[in-house]
Amino acid sequence: MKTELKIVRHFIGNKKPKTIREIAKQIKADYRITYTAVQRLIEKKVLKVQTVGKSSLCELNEKCYCIEIYEAENERRENILKNKNINQLYKEIMSKVKTSLFTLLLFGSYSKGKQTTSSDIDILFISNESNFEPKISDILSLIPLNTHVLVFTEEEFIRMKDSKTSNVIQEAIENNIILYGIETYYKLKNA
Repeated sequence: MKTELKIVRHFIGNKKPKTIREIAKQIKADYRITYTAVQRLIEKKVLKVQTVGKSSLCELNEKCYCIEIYEAENERRENILKNKNINQLYKEIMSKVKTSLFTLLLFGSYSKGKQTTSSDIDILFISNESNFEPKISDILSLIPLNTHVLVFTEEEFIRMKDSKTSNVIQEAIENNIILYGIETYYKLKNA
């Protein structure tokens, strides 16, 4: 089960298809254990497999939202919250926002683990609540952190993710950490 979680977490952060040998090497696990875990994930339809020549390429099933995905996303959130700036921002938002009807994504350099001391914290909210953006701006104006905030409705999010031209939503989908609203995010992403 631990190896399965490692594999799912790895694929959420690295979406490129890989052989089982590459997966084992990248998650630093024994090949046989990785092979067994991959087979279980394929049975559960968490991973898809495609045969190319003599190799089998595995990738995350983008249409799947199951307990394995939830656990991996939750673990990624817990890991990023060890960063004191992200934790401070998260606690402030969660204590002051009076609705639970939103999704909060961290994207950009912090989600990639490539932040520097001058990096801003890129966050994206998805909410259909009217006046959500001014409320968030008021909350974040009190926090002494360099943040870059984007707020979209669910309809805007879906339209932009399906757009043929590259945009910030597609960038955020490609590399993010879900701080709040895992289930809603996956529903919108797969809509």
